[in-house]
Amino acid sequence: MTNEIALEIPEGHAVCPCCNGSKKQNNRDCYNCSPNGMFVDSTPKGYTRQRKDDGLGCKHEFRGTSLGRCYTRYDCGGCGTSYSIDSGD
Repeated sequence: MTNEIALEIPEGHAVCPCCNGSKKQNNRDCYNCSPNGMFVDSTPKGYTRQRKDDGLGCKHEFRGTSLGRCYTRYDCGGCGTSYSIDSGD
């Protein structure tokens, strides 16, 4: 019996460094590999986009840019993943 986790990882992605592909971190869903981790209905994938510098899975570090009064885009400097929030909705 092995502890290996079978994941189908798309091209340009790598195993999540926070959960090592288990989709769990501290008995909770992994926030790092959830496509929209900030939303309740987001499901962890066990992988993230590859970092630009070394091709490993990215431990996201998002920085926000205000694009309008209530609209902010968050970009990860490591891999380029981004998401937007419109707090005026």
